[in-house]
Amino acid sequence: MSKTPRNVVAELVQAHGQRLQRFLRRRVQTAADASDLAQEVYLRLLSLSHECNDPIRNAPAYLYTVAARLATTHGRGRRRELEGLQDLLNEVEESFDATVSAVREVEITQRLTEVLKGLPPKRAAVLVMHLRDGMTQEEVARRLKISPRMVRIHLTNGLRTCRERVGDLLGDFFE
Repeated sequence: MSKTPRNVVAELVQAHGQRLQRFLRRRVQTAADASDLAQEVYLRLLSLSHECNDPIRNAPAYLYTVAARLATTHGRGRRRELEGLQDLLNEVEESFDATVSAVREVEITQRLTEVLKGLPPKRAAVLVMHLRDGMTQEEVARRLKISPRMVRIHLTNGLRTCRERVGDLLGDFFE
């Protein structure tokens, strides 16, 4: 009686099934992956047997060669999948950080606005022109028609007031 492709694969499963599972298990992360890959090896053997009339000369060697290649391909796919998940996690983190940063910025802006409203008008103007508008102390002095020394005094006192009232939100911004 001639061996059918199914019989050949069945004999391979019987003779090498557990050994093949251990072989694959050492190369992939989970037993379930090893089991799935072993099934894929057997399916490939069956399809090859149907497509090709020449018998495989060394079926066990072919079995392990196919298994090793499948494990390698599986590992690459797994790495790409993990890289994709890491990219997604990074995007979520960045989005979360941006959201937290935006919320923090709104809180700081509200508290600074309250502090600025409580300051004398010239002191508040000096702070806004210098910090928000990026003007130099000399430019602020010319614009407000005060001395550069008075600009420094207003900046020093204004920053101290801001640090006292908003410092917990600002960290080292006013340092």
